[in-house]
Amino acid sequence: MLPQMIRSAILSTKVNMPNNVPVSLFIIAPFESGKTRLTLQNIGEDSLILTDLTGIGLLEALQQNSKATTVVINDLTVATSHRENVNKLTIAILNGLAEEGVYAIAVPKLAHLNLRGRSVNVIACCVPGMETDKRNWWYRSGFLSRVLMVRFHHSINLQLAIHKAIQNGEVTLDETKILNVPERSVKVMIGPKEASELAVLAKMVSNEHGEIGYRKHKQIRSLAAGHALLRSWKNAQVLREDVEFIEQCLPFLVKGKEI
Repeated sequence: MLPQMIRSAILSTKVNMPNNVPVSLFIIAPFESGKTRLTLQNIGEDSLILTDLTGIGLLEALQQNSKATTVVINDLTVATSHRENVNKLTIAILNGLAEEGVYAIAVPKLAHLNLRGRSVNVIACCVPGMETDKRNWWYRSGFLSRVLMVRFHHSINLQLAIHKAIQNGEVTLDETKILNVPERSVKVMIGPKEASELAVLAKMVSNEHGEIGYRKHKQIRSLAAGHALLRSWKNAQVLREDVEFIEQCLPFLVKGKEI
């Protein structure tokens, strides 16, 4: 489920349908849970991978990587270690990139940073508690309403299995298929029945966070459309299996899932 969620979020940046938004994710799990490895194994080749960032630095990097539609932040702890004014500018730019898009920057010596309305999604990794810390810039700015929070933790059985593999000197290298991302946006259709079912699921997620739910509604629709593109780019349509995928995502999006 976790690889599918990440891949569907990335493909949401290439969906062409009304009210579509690039789906951004916060991957939230305790230390040593493999968040970064999981993310890096499932992103497209053109994703922009960052260990640290500032707002202007991010725009410079996107200007140089014209194909990038996904920004991966390996560790939010590093990204929040800057001065207050730097963090405020960073979140302001991320807010724009994740929804409305970023245009020209009317700042001396930065006129060349015109992304012409370009939008990207953000996939960031952090430990539990960081996302709800009211001192952090993403909480105070309302940025959290622009992302889906994906929570998970390892079960005791999984922990024992991993320790046994380490003890036996076993090395497990997951073979993952490279995610193909279309160069241009792909039209995706959603029928009335599926749209109604997705609206109910989106309401369950927004209620958990005490939100009105407009953004979550768009995000859930876009995530389902991204999942449809995982199956095929030709005559793409959200089907019952894509709605079932969102249903299976709910434990990760609401309370957190033990794996």
